[in-house]
Amino acid sequence: MASVDDLKLWSGGIGDVRFGVDPEGVVTYMTKRLGAPTEDSGYIDSYSAFGSCPGSRVRGVRWGDLLLLFGDESTVVDGRLHFFSWKYGPMSGSALVPPNLRTEAGVTIGSTVADLRRLHPSVEIFSDEIFGAGFEIERTLSGTLSSTESSGRVTVLYGGITCGE
Repeated sequence: MASVDDLKLWSGGIGDVRFGVDPEGVVTYMTKRLGAPTEDSGYIDSYSAFGSCPGSRVRGVRWGDLLLLFGDESTVVDGRLHFFSWKYGPMSGSALVPPNLRTEAGVTIGSTVADLRRLHPSVEIFSDEIFGAGFEIERTLSGTLSSTESSGRVTVLYGGITCGE
């Protein structure tokens, strides 16, 4: 397996893979770097455990705490199956698998709000009555926080088009 160092989380995809590309190519790319997926839902109805996703079908492929979503419609591509979202954050336990995934600027699980503000001066930090504390670096790069205080920590990172609740 290759190092996860080349798997930067970014607003347009992960590593060398851009949103909008063929699902099987993405799964092959990720498997070469992380090994076999720990879970693959196959294509299911877009209203599922992943939330209310765009289109009519969604597939979630997980490597531990990293989830990639594929579907047949998003703001990236319409009418064919493609990669449209990633989520990185702990499912259970304390050690992240794969470990040390981070954005191009260095934001990762456990980064503080102060780190976010330093690395991304224009970051929007907010508190939502339903979803709690969160941040948005770009429309397609966001996450959740333990609190909005400077010492608050990143708990989940999202890239791409997220599925609604």
